[in-house]
Parts: sequence; structure tokens; C-alpha cells
Amino acid sequence: MSKRIFIFPVVFLAIWITLVGCSKREHTNPLDPNNPNSNVVLLPPPTGLKAVPDYGSVTLTWNAVPGAKNYQVYRGDKKIVTIDTTFYEDTGLTPGKRYSYQVASVHPCGLGGHKSKPVYTTPKEGTKIVYSKYEVRSDDNGDRIVNRGETIDLDVYLKNTGTSTAKMVNATLSESDAYVTISDSIWNILGVDLTAGREAYGCFVFTVADNCLYNHVITFSLSIRDKDGNSWSDSFAITVR
Repeated sequence: MSKRIFIFPVVFLAIWITLVGCSKREHTNPLDPNNPNSNVVLLPPPTGLKAVPDYGSVTLTWNAVPGAKNYQVYRGDKKIVTIDTTFYEDTGLTPGKRYSYQVASVHPCGLGGHKSKPVYTTPKEGTKIVYSKYEVRSDDNGDRIVNRGETIDLDVYLKNTGTSTAKMVNATLSESDAYVTISDSIWNILGVDLTAGREAYGCFVFTVADNCLYNHVITFSLSIRDKDGNSWSDSFAITVR
């Protein structure tokens, strides 16, 4: 007598395990009735997307979308960042190469919406010198804080955020503040070559008047130039304590 082999229980068990496993998976399709977010309406893409090229970088800005938790930024077909602001600077790019960008709004539940229409831009090539930071080298009471009545030796840092070398960089410091007198306004480190990405500093000297108010903000201006005739301007502020 031949033996009968019953495979129904085994097949049923395999199907049951598969269904249980699938039920615990995350559903990402917003139209999936088993997705708890299936009734969510995807947010529209941001409008007003603009791409402003700089030296080896691109700055993106767009209009806010009501109800958006954050935004997904795409370079080409690749998502490069998710942020909660309406601007983003994409750095480390190749000058002369054309890039495309799109932005999508993200619903509070985490679902990303449709992408905006692409915008195109090409990063520039050249030099760009900007103010980076300052440090108090010395002052009268040694606390490295700008106080009224003190003479300050100030190291001001400049950085080349461009893509090529700026030769023999010099800078002049100025201000229009009744409480401040600059005694050394020319960058003391003359003839500095700043390669792309390099930072260097020079020292300026100024005195704060005895009658300067506490928490008074001094705004300094920088006039920067190089051997090739390029020029830049920048500014920074220091609060008197």
C-alpha cells in the first residue's frame, strides 16, 4: 500500500510565516491601504528654486511650503541632504561643470513629495577671499576680551574660498566708530599667497575709548586685494564687554 504525503500543513505554515513577516515591514507607498499614512496628501514641491553659482560651490534658495517638516535636496538624481531650512550651500564642486538641482517637500509623517522643476548652474573658477574669524592676540588686562579703555592687538583671519591661488594678498581695516581708534590698519603679513582653501591671518591694532558703552558693537570693514588686481570687501563685528 502506497503512503500518502500531506504537504498542506507545511505549505500553510510557510505562507503564514511570510504573511506575518510582511505585515511588519514598513509600507512606503502612500496609496497602500495597509500604510497608516495612506490618507496623507503629498505636499507640493517648493516654488522659486534658485541656484547661484560661486567659486566651486552653489547656493540654493527656495520658497517655504506650508506644513513641510523639512526638504530633500537633489543634485542630479542623487539626494544629497535633508534639511529644515529654505537654503543650502553645495560645496566641493568642479568649476566649469554643469549641475542640476531639485527640491522636494517632506510631510511631517516623513513622506517626501514630488520634486520641483530642475534648475541648472555652473560653478565659477577663480579666487575669492573672505573674512573667516578674529582672535585677540593681546590686550591690557590679559583676558583676551575687548574691553573699553584697552588697546587691542587683533589677529584677523582671511580664507580663500575660491578655486585658484590669490597672490600677495593684503588687507586694510577701517571703521566709522567714535569710540574706536585704529593705529595699525594695514595687514602686517604682507605678500601672502593664499592657495584654494588656505587660511592666513594678519594683525591690526586699535584702541577702545574709556567712555565706550558696555555691549557696544563695533563694526569693522575689510578692504582686500591681491597682486593680480582682484579686490574683495567684507566686514565683521566685535562687542565691547
